[in-house]
Amino acid sequence: MLATVLRIHLQQQWHSLSDSAMEEALIEVPTMRRFAGIDLVSDRIPVENIILTFRHLLEKHELGEQIFDTVKAHLSAQGMTMRQGTLVDTTLMAGLGFPWFRGQVDRSHAMILGMSIGDYSDQDKTSVHGATKA
Repeated sequence: MLATVLRIHLQQQWHSLSDSAMEEALIEVPTMRRFAGIDLVSDRIPVENIILTFRHLLEKHELGEQIFDTVKAHLSAQGMTMRQGTLVDTTLMAGLGFPWFRGQVDRSHAMILGMSIGDYSDQDKTSVHGATKA
């Protein structure tokens, strides 16, 4: 359970989610459940109060920064970096008229309905767009 709430806390901070939004994301987003190690068949999704209590425990003992520094060092050793991001609801994208979200494939981007869009930038501030299957 400790590993699960720790992974939930990391996701919550990375995506700037409130406690209730994190609970909802765990219900709605399979990739977030997988990262947290939650199996819907055998595990229960932690409710908002558990997420809040764990976050307050970390704050009380000033462990949040140490945890993030440890994760950052581990990722760096693997040649990776983590930056804060934003989640985008792809159903909203469809309503905005993006052709690849109406079931069509945009060959230049290879994006189709059911994919999540990312907008990242590298160290040179060059914009990099990515898509991952939701």
